[in-house]
Amino acid sequence: MIKKTNNKNTISNFRSISLLGAFSKIYEKIIKNQLSSVLKNLLSPFVSAYRECYSAQHVLIRLIEEWKENLDNNHVGGVLMDLSKAFDCIPHDLLIAKLQAYGFQESVIMFIYSYLSNRKQCVRINNTSSSFKDIVSGVPQGSILGPFLFNLFINDLFYFIEKASLHNFADDNTITTFANSCAEVKNILENESDMAVQWFNKNEMIVNADKFKAIIITKNVTSNVPI
Repeated sequence: MIKKTNNKNTISNFRSISLLGAFSKIYEKIIKNQLSSVLKNLLSPFVSAYRECYSAQHVLIRLIEEWKENLDNNHVGGVLMDLSKAFDCIPHDLLIAKLQAYGFQESVIMFIYSYLSNRKQCVRINNTSSSFKDIVSGVPQGSILGPFLFNLFINDLFYFIEKASLHNFADDNTITTFANSCAEVKNILENESDMAVQWFNKNEMIVNADKFKAIIITKNVTSNVPI
């Protein structure tokens, strides 16, 4: 496990990392390359993490251009949403169900299920290790296929956001919209954020509401808006 913040006395500040052999990662890379062509046709163009020719800059540029285009005649706003331990929360059965819904072949689905199943983990401090526990959810952090599977899992969130734009980078999601008045912008953002939170809850993701931020921008004023 690696420490995320300086406080080493709180268990929530640690993240588990899978220690995988070199041969395992080579094999994962081959599988990912074979599936990448399929992934291009499935993923929303607004999923920007862990993809070739995509980056965090894509999210920023799209947001800035979208806001610039609409700011002359409208108010624009956005809600920045964050998740906790997103990679560790993915339920395996639901992920497999989504692979089936996307039309993956049964052999691929069985391979992914085998890849996720029968994994164990323990905690080691200096020379002392805990007993091993079964991993019943999540994708391996530090793996090649983990981010690939995470993108597939979160992709259908885009089908539930109807009156705003959604921009995703890993576990960070930004909902943005524009309207003729601040009140209308706020109303849309509240409704779409509520829809996103419902999706996260139903998909067993942990919403980190303390890190949510909202902003509304006009020609002359930029204001933080409480959610």
